[in-house]
Amino acid sequence: MTYIDTHTHVWSAFSPFVQNPRYTPAYTKTMAMLFSEMESAQVDKAVLVQPSYLGTDNQYLLSMLELWPERLRGVAVVEPTIEEDAFRKMVEAGVKGVRFNLVGHPNPADILNGANDHLFSLLKRYDCHLEIQMPGQSWVKLLEPLLARGLTVVADHFGLPEKNGCATIDVLDAGLKSDQLWIKLSGPYRFKADPAPVAARFAATALDRLLWGSDFPWTQHEAGRTYTGSVTLLRDWLGDGADQVLGENATKCFNFD
Repeated sequence: MTYIDTHTHVWSAFSPFVQNPRYTPAYTKTMAMLFSEMESAQVDKAVLVQPSYLGTDNQYLLSMLELWPERLRGVAVVEPTIEEDAFRKMVEAGVKGVRFNLVGHPNPADILNGANDHLFSLLKRYDCHLEIQMPGQSWVKLLEPLLARGLTVVADHFGLPEKNGCATIDVLDAGLKSDQLWIKLSGPYRFKADPAPVAARFAATALDRLLWGSDFPWTQHEAGRTYTGSVTLLRDWLGDGADQVLGENATKCFNFD
């Protein structure tokens, strides 16, 4: 069986950071480093997610997709005004989604104020998804309107639920009944809820809408993390269901051959 990691970050020493980012790592993590980690856990393919601190400069990500088209897909960060020709070329290179990181944003609901309508149209036209990292409570207000626009949505890191039994989990669980929502079981150290019962609840509703990501290299949470440990967590949460998430689900969502 082919195993796929749907949430990784890589960059080189030459990758330009944006000005005044919320965070910049004091190290690099190249594609070669990620492949080494994947080999240790018998993971075959990966999705490269553009780090926030690189902004819309997707050069390194795109160069890696060009080198390993069979093993990699990408999720880019782009300007909402991106021209269709430029977007089409990214899709042809292996980009399957666009990411918004709204953690720290003063009003995540701004994504629906009309400024992103052009980008949303491109996502639908080219069968790409909108991947979002945002505070859990924002999903309560925004998930339904996003799905109503016909978008395929991927919720990063369990949707960052603020606690067990919160409305965030209820809303995302209900959204899983739609074929428009995927949830990444990743980054459990980035939120306060206990991930095990949340993963079990999501799996009971729609195992086939779940994805796994190592979140390598665990920026700001590196201490004590290992790649193999990230895979073990998924198996602890889902048991036999982990194979479907690692294989069939990721293959479908990211159009791997």
